Amino acid sequence: KKDANSVVRYHEIIYRAESVKAATVFERKIITILNDQHNRENQLVIYYDNNVKVSKEKATLYDAEGERIRAAKKSESEDVRALSGGQFYTDSRVLTTTLDHQSYPFTVEFDYEKKLTDFGMVGFPRWLPLTYDQSVQFSSYTAYVPTGQKLIHQRNMLPEPVMRTDGTNRVYAWQVTDLSAR
Repeated sequence: KKDANSVVRYHEIIYRAESVKAATVFERKIITILNDQHNRENQLVIYYDNNVKVSKEKATLYDAEGERIRAAKKSESEDVRALSGGQFYTDSRVLTTTLDHQSYPFTVEFDYEKKLTDFGMVGFPRWLPLTYDQSVQFSSYTAYVPTGQKLIHQRNMLPEPVMRTDGTNRVYAWQVTDLSAR
């Protein structure tokens, strides 16, 4: 907790490409918010458009002892157009759910799944396991790509992925544990 405003307890991203034009992204993130200086870590943000459909979305709030307080209701999610770069029209949208609690620390758990179509092999999600003023207990990113395809990735100070074959897929896996806040 030293120098941290939040602690990522568990973070997992699974990217599964079914073909060159279809994939599924699953993400689960559990974060303990230590104080009011956190950087909106209590907010689930999901970007989507006509080629990306959100098939699952769940947000849960826990108290300091880890007791479940409540799950967010569908009515607490805000779905708005994602405008960028002076565009007058875009089909890009953003779905957000924010969970607040009156006392610190508290924990939030976010799960979502997206179905991607017609995107080519460049639609995989970014993985930034550590942000400023945040520590990490466990974070992983696993990509399943058809054996005939390659995953083009940028490591940016991360180790090479552990690679293996799983049936008809090539699996790329990254994992980090116990990262101190910076």
